[in-house]
Amino acid sequence: MRAILRRLFHRYAVRMATSSDKVVRLDPIPVAQMVRAFEGNWVAIKNGEVVQAAETPGLLSLRLKEGQIRNATIVRARRHDETELVGLG
Repeated sequence: MRAILRRLFHRYAVRMATSSDKVVRLDPIPVAQMVRAFEGNWVAIKNGEVVQAAETPGLLSLRLKEGQIRNATIVRARRHDETELVGLG
């Protein structure tokens, strides 16, 4: 999970967003801090904000479709007492 969050943080930290014809640099977004309030849930992040959260990925997908939210990054915010899977071998 840490590796995923690190990749997400890096992705948002260096991501460039285009607005009209000029390029705007986005500020780094601490993904781990954003999802901390949603322990154990699946969280959808878009444009640096948590846009939706749910207990299951299916329910999150349904809520995103109902809200017509597209192109969101989905991560699971693990509970503090869960072990972290770092590899399979």
